[in-house]
Amino acid sequence: MKSKKYILLMLLSALWACGGSKVSPEMQEAMDTFETAWTATGADIAAWGNAMDTSFMAMQEQMDAALPLEGGAAHAATIDSLHSICISIGERMKMIRSSYDRTSTGFQQDDQAYQNWKEMLMKGDISETEAQPALNDFNVKMKSYRDNMNGWMTLTRQLQERCEVTCRQIELLSRS
Repeated sequence: MKSKKYILLMLLSALWACGGSKVSPEMQEAMDTFETAWTATGADIAAWGNAMDTSFMAMQEQMDAALPLEGGAAHAATIDSLHSICISIGERMKMIRSSYDRTSTGFQQDDQAYQNWKEMLMKGDISETEAQPALNDFNVKMKSYRDNMNGWMTLTRQLQERCEVTCRQIELLSRS
């Protein structure tokens, strides 16, 4: 098995040396690994956008059903507090949406930049030595996109929990 692997590696190296490919097998493997993870990140960002829309719509419907709250003077302070919480939830949903939109646009731009970079590398317009830092930067960007997504998920879960608690409180108050 080792001899087959060695022979394959020698053949790939020979092709690379003869100009059959502008990148070494090691660089090609690093790019393939990156591209697999990058494509998955793009799909996850799109899927998160759909999940976010669904969650935000459900929260908005829940708040719309609970408000406006009528409770009279006896409950005025509580009503104001619950209403303020609902407003805050709505503002945070807008903040997450805005962050998502900027990130989604940034991902598309970075995807195009990666495709341009890859084309230059494959043509031999840039060397692997010059290309490696850029590939490292794309990996850093991918991690940042994933970190953003994880942050949105955490914040959205917190908002959903707060919305449910607040709407339950509104429902109980409206019964009293």
